Amino acid sequence: MSGDSGSFFGLGGVPLNEEIVESSILSFRARIGREDFWRRSIVIGALAFAAGFIIGSLVNANTATEESAQHLTALLTMPLDIAFGLFLFATHVKRWHDLNYSGWISLINFVPQAAYLLTKTLPHHLLYNLGLHKPERDAIEIATIVLSLFVLIFLGFIKGTKGPNRFGADPVNE
Repeated sequence: MSGDSGSFFGLGGVPLNEEIVESSILSFRARIGREDFWRRSIVIGALAFAAGFIIGSLVNANTATEESAQHLTALLTMPLDIAFGLFLFATHVKRWHDLNYSGWISLINFVPQAAYLLTKTLPHHLLYNLGLHKPERDAIEIATIVLSLFVLIFLGFIKGTKGPNRFGADPVNE
């Protein structure tokens, strides 16, 4: 697995071996074990929570109405949500690889997450016109939480494939 893979993003003279690339937080290659999965998930979650809390606090202190504060907070945190989402997506892909599943299965979480994000960022009158009243928005939120918890428990507690599999060496035995 090691060896010179050339330069990184054409930045000539910066040699990177495969192990460095595969261990990158944005890499979709290789496998990670449960311990690394939990470590990455907790750090990403804590950073996302802290960023949302700080931005939300600043917006709430400087906004007249609660509804406008919620929308502004959602819009300001969206770029961070996307970045943290990419980090988490790469982490999930690698964990699915450890279980000998394709990383594409990670998309199972994408649809409810995207729907949840839209219900939090679009104005309520637009959601109402689309037929998404409060009970439907609440149902989307509950479905997102349940599915996310299921995936978190599955990836966090199910033991990976012993030995090498089609996605690489066993991360526990390296």
